[in-house]
Amino acid sequence: MKNYKQYPTDLTDEQWNYIKELIPAAKQGGRPRTLDMRMVVNAILYVVVGGIQWRMLAKEYPN
Repeated sequence: MKNYKQYPTDLTDEQWNYIKELIPAAKQGGRPRTLDMRMVVNAILYVVVGGIQWRMLAKEYPN
């Protein structure tokens, strides 16, 4: 995993290992996926669990 500030809402390695196979693969023929999907899930959890607005998303997470 990349080095970034961890938040209480971030998935542990064990949690990520349980769900990573559920993340759909990037579609063929389109642009290659450039986002780290674990970071995307962590960003969603940060907003949902923390009850914050998307515009207040920490800068470590992808847009």
